[in-house]
Amino acid sequence: MSHLPPGQLGFIEQVQYFFTELSGRTYIPSPKDLAYLLPLKEQGAPAAAVCRGIEEAFRAYGEAERPRSVRQCWPFIEAELERLAESGLYVPSADDAPECGSERVAAATSPPSTKSNPSSKNAPKHDEPELLRETLDAIEEAGRASGEERWREAYRQGWRRAKALSSERGDFGFEELEAADRALIEAYWEALKAAERQELEEAIAAQLAGGLRDMSPRAAREHRLARRRKALIERYGLVDLLRLIGW
Repeated sequence: MSHLPPGQLGFIEQVQYFFTELSGRTYIPSPKDLAYLLPLKEQGAPAAAVCRGIEEAFRAYGEAERPRSVRQCWPFIEAELERLAESGLYVPSADDAPECGSERVAAATSPPSTKSNPSSKNAPKHDEPELLRETLDAIEEAGRASGEERWREAYRQGWRRAKALSSERGDFGFEELEAADRALIEAYWEALKAAERQELEEAIAAQLAGGLRDMSPRAAREHRLARRRKALIERYGLVDLLRLIGW
């Protein structure tokens, strides 16, 4: 018997069964996944569109880096809902959703975070959000273990960005972790020599040949970024922040 909230079974279970089929393992939505999915259901997001976003995420991350939660798929889900919104096929029903464009979709698709306990820039470490402490510790450890200055500098940039995100937003949840991860990947990319960047871009382009044709521009962009992320982490042995933190 399902223990999911009454009235949510159809939407949640469609996503649950679809994720199970793609991942090849039984998927039970975690409380964090439910906290992300239930607002989408309330705002009228089509389950089929959410599933298409999940499928794009699986395609982008590849066999070795399959998503382990719906939260990891949210950029692709957002891209699919944005495409529907632009075509007039999806309008979030939330009263406080912005009126137009990508901001409206972002409001509907960004995982919620609690902002009730803002922390000051000078707050002692024990007052920092637990996820922020885990993130900073993981980046620090990776930096100490690195044998190249360019990667140590990339980790320093990622560490500073994580701290800045927490200070700017007054909290550090999934959105901030994902933004810190993107900043870290960008720092990895900038640390490469021009020839290394060109080689990686050519390899990614060869992998994606023809594969982006039917995607929306945003989904195609997320797909390329996911491939770049995977290539950087695997080729240079850099830290996978999301996997290390367990998200």
